[in-house]
Amino acid sequence: MHKFVRWLLILALASLSLGLPLSRVYAEEGVLLTKIASSDNATVGDSITYTYTITNTSDNLTGLKLVDDKIGEIDIPDQLLSGENITATASYIVSQTDYSNDATQLVNIATLTSSENITATASETVALNPYNTTLQVTKEADTNVAELGDVITYTYSVSNNGVVEIENISLSDNKLGNIPLLSENVTVTSLLPGENITAVATYTVAFGDLLAGSIKNTATATGEDPNGKPVIGSSAEIEVSTNVIKALLTKAEVLKLSGVPGKGIDNAPGLQKPFNPNSQASENAGKKEGKGSLEQNQEQNREHEMNSNSDNQQNQKQEMNKNKEKNQGKGNGKNNK
Repeated sequence: MHKFVRWLLILALASLSLGLPLSRVYAEEGVLLTKIASSDNATVGDSITYTYTITNTSDNLTGLKLVDDKIGEIDIPDQLLSGENITATASYIVSQTDYSNDATQLVNIATLTSSENITATASETVALNPYNTTLQVTKEADTNVAELGDVITYTYSVSNNGVVEIENISLSDNKLGNIPLLSENVTVTSLLPGENITAVATYTVAFGDLLAGSIKNTATATGEDPNGKPVIGSSAEIEVSTNVIKALLTKAEVLKLSGVPGKGIDNAPGLQKPFNPNSQASENAGKKEGKGSLEQNQEQNREHEMNSNSDNQQNQKQEMNKNKEKNQGKGNGKNNK
């Protein structure tokens, strides 16, 4: 009982002298061991310095050995005289493995042993802050303007700008689909912090791109952090304008670009022939008119037809008058005879 009280008093005095709560002072018969971290919280890549203090409250100690379960053996003197103390420090860099199983704390234990079979332990807890995970995706096109049938080459880059490894990485383009990530013909599915991978893909300009006026697309990379949580990064939208060369199109395609409606355009045999840009029709088919243009054309045709009919009627009337006058002239000649 007296021995228990004695050690309790030693523990309390050590706590007061070191300015630590009792929970961070560990005492065994004959020795006191404390362990203090330089920070109460940390994230991946941070360095934590631990300070260990050993106080000998018994006879001389020999064969001392201090081991930390996260760092390994800590360098300390082999012996410690009665009533003396020693201090040692060691550093530890937080890694992604410390976050395994969604851990939120870093707990490690130091153990002191001696040839006299004295053992003491001390643990320290550091809160783990959320780590940064970033997949950066960039995308470039080798041209700003393209024509029907042109091949556009896109270059992609995926970078791990976070502090942990990203696994199960894949890259897709909303216009081209899946983009293989290869390094020396080997598929790359993971990137360590600071690593990047590039990829190249091509796209052939189709007629639908001419109807849209331009080609717009983005690339998105997806992956997982060490705990299986998703990591997503997307590129900025890349736009390539389309240049329409009618000589490369069929008559039907020119009509479509001009806004002419009708489901039968694609099936009409005569409209599947190459468009002649020198023809009179090119001037009309090449103009993209606004809403109601078809009705306007029909109205103009009706007006033209009415005007033509009116002109024909007027010409017929004039011809009848001439014939009438001619006949009257013949009649007068006979009467004179």
